[in-house]
Amino acid sequence: DESMSWKQTCYLGDWSFLWERRFRGPDVLKLQYPGSVRLCEALTRACGAVPWVLLGGGTDEDTFLAQLRDAMRGGARGYIVGRTAWDAALVEDQGEQSRAIAERAAFLARAMQVAETG
Repeated sequence: DESMSWKQTCYLGDWSFLWERRFRGPDVLKLQYPGSVRLCEALTRACGAVPWVLLGGGTDEDTFLAQLRDAMRGGARGYIVGRTAWDAALVEDQGEQSRAIAERAAFLARAMQVAETG
């Protein structure tokens, strides 16, 4: 019946419990490289008790590893990569894909080494 309002017929549930919840905030922040070790240190101070990790941002490997080194020295707790790590492996040819996955694994091993040693 078109004469009825959705406000009268649509039940969205009881959301009153939300007022009683206390939100803690984020557990971790995924942030872009700010530009230098000094700026990473400032970012770490600004984040306070909330740890931050470097996002890959689709950069090339060498750039990402240099940024990761700075970020870890400046207080980052790690990294998250998607395109930076896996774009090259998104190919149809199985042989090329296997080669690319092996290269990606080597890149991720280098990234882990940088993250662990700063």
